[in-house]
Amino acid sequence: PTGDPNTVYAFHFYGPMDYTHQRYGGLMMKTPEDVWLRRPYPGVIDGEWEDVYWDKAKMRNDYLKKAMAFRDKYKVKIWCGEFGCARWAIGADKWFADWIDLPNRFWSLGPQLALTLFDGGARSAELERSEAAYDQTVAQYRQSVLDSFREVEDYLVQLRVLQQEAVIQQEALDAARESLRLIENQYRAGTVDFNSVVSVQATALNNERTTLSLLGNRLTASVQLIAALGGGWQQQLLLEEQPASASASAPGTVDTTAP
Repeated sequence: PTGDPNTVYAFHFYGPMDYTHQRYGGLMMKTPEDVWLRRPYPGVIDGEWEDVYWDKAKMRNDYLKKAMAFRDKYKVKIWCGEFGCARWAIGADKWFADWIDLPNRFWSLGPQLALTLFDGGARSAELERSEAAYDQTVAQYRQSVLDSFREVEDYLVQLRVLQQEAVIQQEALDAARESLRLIENQYRAGTVDFNSVVSVQATALNNERTTLSLLGNRLTASVQLIAALGGGWQQQLLLEEQPASASASAPGTVDTTAP
């Protein structure tokens, strides 16, 4: 042994060779048809090298236990790196089933390790999937941040525009009120009829409504801006600000203008 605890020691299994390599195209024994039929598994393998009854117990006792003895003696990890049988052999499916089942019962490492090492790209695919999921999460977070900035910018622009409109509308409202005051004085002096007063009153009323509508839009935009910034308020915080406002008032008075 190498002495390295990370070393895994591999061995191969093709036992018995007269069975696993029968009629194996020129490289091994070319078994006659009658001999081939006398080599079922499990059963007595009648071949050139040996005539022995083979089953799962034979696999375990003659081959697997040798590998296990090496493992236990040197306290190392083992695995079967290569095994196989001619697919046309009688009972080949049983041979494979028995050999694959043995590691689950007796080995420290077996085909499970092989499946981990040779997974057909499953781990690479899983890694790529995880990286793609991470990139997707980052992109979604980035998009959420950009959406938040966009909303804040939109509401700031909306508030600035509404403020400019409110200034102009206030001037129009002041002019309408002044016109109403003058026309009422003229009506009292008898210089105009009441229809003229009604017309100016309607104009002034429309300006009042427009001013209130702009105020409502500004309040709504302010709340939306606060929500976009992730903020808010609580009633308790508003109550805590009232004493400061009251202390700024004249002695003996209470400031009732605080919201």
